[in-house]
Amino acid sequence: MKQYKEAIADLNKSLDIKPNKAFTLCLRGEAYQGLKKYKEVLVDLNQSLDINPNNATAMGFRGFAYFFMKDYCKSLEDLAKSLEIETKNARTLTYRGATYLKMKKYDQSLEDINKSLTMEPDFTCSLNIHGETYREISKYNESLYLYILNF
Repeated sequence: MKQYKEAIADLNKSLDIKPNKAFTLCLRGEAYQGLKKYKEVLVDLNQSLDINPNNATAMGFRGFAYFFMKDYCKSLEDLAKSLEIETKNARTLTYRGATYLKMKKYDQSLEDINKSLTMEPDFTCSLNIHGETYREISKYNESLYLYILNF
């Protein structure tokens, strides 16, 4: 089991010593994400990105937080920026593909998911989104194949 509360307590102590440590703020933002405390996620990741605007990880986490907050435009914007900095990140491609899916941009979703799967062919989140996208565009055989492949 993930111990997000304990991690946050430790990261708070670290930030008491060095309050403007971008990496620590990013880690704490990720821990808040595990607790689904998205407002706190945004506070930490915004501060981290103020310190280090080219942090692809912080940008990606913030995009993921926006996704869960159902702000798909901001999610897409951050995930695209993250991929400009770190072009070969399979998980960020997956999350952007999921965002495109929610926005009903199925071709873009499949494009990102296919790229992701070439990098991490066994990433189940990518496989699930891939199958879900095919289902949404009524390609049921492809969707069923991916579902069977996953389980």
